[in-house]
Amino acid sequence: MGILDKAQDKISDITGEAASLAFGDGTIDGLRGVIGKHGGMAQNNRFNVILTPPKTALLNINKDDIIDNLLSGSFDVKTLLSDPRDISFLCSRAALPSWNISTFEYQSNKMTNKLPYTYIHEDLTISFLCTNDYFIKKMMDQWMLNVANPDGQTVGYKSTYTTDIVVMSINKKNIPIYSYKFENAYPLIQTAIEFEQGGTEFINFDVTFAYDRFIPEGTVGGSADGISNGFGKLNIPGGGNLASKAGSYATEAKDYFSGFGK
Repeated sequence: MGILDKAQDKISDITGEAASLAFGDGTIDGLRGVIGKHGGMAQNNRFNVILTPPKTALLNINKDDIIDNLLSGSFDVKTLLSDPRDISFLCSRAALPSWNISTFEYQSNKMTNKLPYTYIHEDLTISFLCTNDYFIKKMMDQWMLNVANPDGQTVGYKSTYTTDIVVMSINKKNIPIYSYKFENAYPLIQTAIEFEQGGTEFINFDVTFAYDRFIPEGTVGGSADGISNGFGKLNIPGGGNLASKAGSYATEAKDYFSGFGK
């Protein structure tokens, strides 16, 4: 082997080692190591939705329903106010909306470049399972009537019909990994519920929400917003507003950790 061949082999060895350090060894074990280092693979069935509608949408004061329940002996005063925690259990599907940067073309030195000026996001769509009492359906109907009432041709004040929604990806220990907070959200569209003779499937329907903006958040931020925006509105009998206290503690942790790296 000549000097040139030895030099070429040495260069190949150095190049191979550099590539291995930069891009990994390209083996199955290497892939497993990368996945393990980042906590494993995310699963699309591990998620949670924290949604607390305006108070007017949570009230179940339909007189026909109350009379029917009284006559059937199934009336319970607790049913007059819906528990927003039930919404999380009945949410069957949610999606983090896509978004993109809007640009305009700028020509300089015979080249055309794209310069950003804003961003566009899609609406938020959430699917719900429908129980026999149509709890979710009635709540969404009332919420949309608060936004725009066809009887009086009136539109409500924004502060009375909007709320924050948190959609979070969680791990097997139910700890939030990555979350989106959708600010000032309200329902725009409900999909149709179709009935079919001979059908055996559970009823579910989609609700599309508009919102002002979304904020990506990590573990601490998602937990803080999930507690304060969702369960923070629930008064715990005998213990004060316990959820609000927990939410304030989580918010303090969020503010503390957000100071790192600045």
